[in-house]
Amino acid sequence: MMSETLSTFALAWGAFAVAALSPGPNMLAVASRSLGTGRLSGQFVALGIAIGAFVWAMFAVIGLDQVFAQFPKLPTVLGTVGGAYLIYLGSKGLRSALNHNGTTVGAAMTASRAEDLRHGLLVTLTNPKVGLLWISLSLLVTSAANTAGSKLLFAGGAALLAYLIYGGYGIFFSSGIARSAFHRFSRIADAAFGITFCAFGVGLIWTLM
Repeated sequence: MMSETLSTFALAWGAFAVAALSPGPNMLAVASRSLGTGRLSGQFVALGIAIGAFVWAMFAVIGLDQVFAQFPKLPTVLGTVGGAYLIYLGSKGLRSALNHNGTTVGAAMTASRAEDLRHGLLVTLTNPKVGLLWISLSLLVTSAANTAGSKLLFAGGAALLAYLIYGGYGIFFSSGIARSAFHRFSRIADAAFGITFCAFGVGLIWTLM
């Protein structure tokens, strides 16, 4: 019985890992902070994303589809808030590129670790596309996670995977070579981050219309 549960969890974790490895707002959030502020900042953003993954995974094992069915407006609210937040981050990058004032997308040098953590958590919790991924995984794992311990195991595993993946991205983007190239072409990088964040935000809101 336990082997069947672990096999089901492994399949769900694998699907989540594939989705997490692909480019998206989460990766962009880690990259911008790691490049602009440094490795520690990027790791705290990754930790925020991991906490968000734990929350989504816990919803998944208790039946995320039922939560969305109970609150049908929730995806719209999350998408609107999340899209607006991404557009806000993008506008900061575009202003930085235009003014060339030395700031970076969502990565002010005065940012605290609490702000980094909140940044990662907010980006992942307000993305309804992430919610749709967890709904699909919910159909797979809900029956397998039939005890409190198994629910915690699945959610903890998802959080660990998220941290390993996004923390790995943070290490890569905070490397000396990456940061040197970023600061050398900071204005172009700010514009690129700004446009990409805005595109993600507009796309998120557009899908809700």
